[in-house]
Amino acid sequence: MIFRVLGPLEVLSGECQVMIAPRERVILAALLISANQVVPVARLADAIWGSTPPQTSRGQVQIGVSTLRRLFASAGIPSRILTSAPGYSIRIAKDDLDLNHFDQLVAEGRRALTRDRPGEATELFRAALSLWRGAPLGNVVSAAVESSAAQLSERRLTVLEQTIELELELGRAQDLIGELMGLVAEHPLRERFHRQLMTALLYTGRRADVLAAYRNARRTFIQELGLEPGDGLQKLLHAALTDAAVEPSMTP
Repeated sequence: MIFRVLGPLEVLSGECQVMIAPRERVILAALLISANQVVPVARLADAIWGSTPPQTSRGQVQIGVSTLRRLFASAGIPSRILTSAPGYSIRIAKDDLDLNHFDQLVAEGRRALTRDRPGEATELFRAALSLWRGAPLGNVVSAAVESSAAQLSERRLTVLEQTIELELELGRAQDLIGELMGLVAEHPLRERFHRQLMTALLYTGRRADVLAAYRNARRTFIQELGLEPGDGLQKLLHAALTDAAVEPSMTP
């Protein structure tokens, strides 16, 4: 794997990291987000300067691309960036980019689910999630790149929610409580994590903690959104208050 975007942008040559200046990181990030596709010079300029590029933007983008090519050559990385009107493209093989590896593992996990193998699916999903090293492209300063990075983060969270749902169904609630508490703190407006935490607490008999988790969720949603929690959280609250069994319809 040469290029890593599931965390700070990194380019690796063997065990060594190629050092790239901030402007060239923006260009490379924009190319990697659209790997194997032509990215117009105007879009690269927008990634660097936003809506007010200088008159010399085309020339400066060309210089940035040339700098990247020299860096790759010096690091022993074969030529990757091609000039393709009206801009540039970067050639990426399947194993060159960590995002490709993530997508492949997720696809394999979903195929395992179609074969009714939830345990295998969770292993593949967890392997995919382990590739993440932090905020995607977190060392790239660019509004355009940050927008694409936010979409990558959403893909990660969707897989994580699905993984936790499967693990709850497999009876691993006790092992998930600590992780879910951290996720609720990190993503307080994401109702599914609240629901999964309450479910895990109910499965392990911690009904008083379910009430505390519900109060925390309700306070957050009212303060931040002006909304009451959804039906899923309220059904779990009712189960905790009445000492009822958790029904499948209440789970994530």
